[in-house]
Amino acid sequence: ILSIAIEGETKYIGTTKGLLIIKNNNWEVFTIQNSNLPSDKIRKIIINNKDVLIATSAGFVKYNNDFEVILSGNKNGIIDDDFISMNIDKNGVVWLGTNNGLYNYENNIWRVFTTKNSKLPNNQIWTIEVDRQNRKWIGTKQGIISLLEDNWMIYNKKNTPLKTNTIRSIIYDNYDRIWVASEKR
Repeated sequence: ILSIAIEGETKYIGTTKGLLIIKNNNWEVFTIQNSNLPSDKIRKIIINNKDVLIATSAGFVKYNNDFEVILSGNKNGIIDDDFISMNIDKNGVVWLGTNNGLYNYENNIWRVFTTKNSKLPNNQIWTIEVDRQNRKWIGTKQGIISLLEDNWMIYNKKNTPLKTNTIRSIIYDNYDRIWVASEKR
């Protein structure tokens, strides 16, 4: 199991072998064989209003009784559609992380941020968290970026107590704190 999202009585479970939807005790598995999913590897699921947003290893998908590929190499010609991480900010912008950069998607417009056109210290985007102020916390292989509007701040082992720059996970809690999981203790 790679991701779980629950909306009322419906459970969405992402695995390496497809998406399991459990509704009213009815279990249904969706794969590339029986749906429009671009991949069986479902990495992240977020429920956004009536849509279920799904990050897969071959594209970004919206589900609302049917699967619609929103962003992929085949559909949009993007460099990397192997999405590792995903989150939605307070303005409804979807943020997606790959091993080749950070994407954002809003109103059918996507942008890509890399080390070449932004202050990202590394193109491997492994985790994305959004805090109450709409600040994006982005975990990379070379530290953390906090992004608020156009202000990029870099946090790494040189300017924080972090023991390593490899950030695996970031969580924002109800007390306005950011928790970071890194490769070392």
